[in-house]
Amino acid sequence: IRRFGILALTDCFKDICNDPPSSPLLRTLLDKRLDERRANQALQAEIARRQEAEEELRLLQAVIRALAEAQDFHSASKTALRHICEQTGWDYGEIWLPNASEDVLQFEVAWHRENEDLDRFRSYSESLRFTPGLGLPGRVWQAKQSKWLQDITIAPEEFVRCEIAKKCNLKSALGIPVIGADKATAVLAFLMFESRPKDKRLIEMVSHVAAQLGALIQRKRAEEE
Repeated sequence: IRRFGILALTDCFKDICNDPPSSPLLRTLLDKRLDERRANQALQAEIARRQEAEEELRLLQAVIRALAEAQDFHSASKTALRHICEQTGWDYGEIWLPNASEDVLQFEVAWHRENEDLDRFRSYSESLRFTPGLGLPGRVWQAKQSKWLQDITIAPEEFVRCEIAKKCNLKSALGIPVIGADKATAVLAFLMFESRPKDKRLIEMVSHVAAQLGALIQRKRAEEE
């Protein structure tokens, strides 16, 4: 019996070696391996999607809680920026709001990591104004669409603060509109020292938070009025 089993196994391997593509056993083994690989890839993709959803939910909950607990709009906005930056990897975040006549964007508040270059960049930005289409905030405000710049130091038309950005070693930037009543009621801008390619998932995450932030911003400002 043992001899017969060895001979049968030997014949099987001969079949694989002599005609690999047409070997039934080889096809079965390859199909099984392929199915296992596909199942593993699907599992990994599902785990990644769940992790991303959990990250977004934690961020959204943190922002909503911060806005609800804040004493005023300024502190609420700054806290929201801090949560977004810390959980998505940005070094600097700022909010721009339209003035009373809604013809220009004004600097409202910023949050950034402790860094002298970021201090200098914020101080420079505080006195600026952006008309529709001017600079990153103005372009996002006008288009009501997000915009990612991988290297702001080589995009003077899109990022008018490129010279100060160079001096402060800043590289990538992201602009996100806050939409309310079918118009951009605010613009969020984020910057980092790293030059990072466009990240669609990151844009979607911040955009979802911004969508919720829009209603909360309007409510907070209405309360103060």
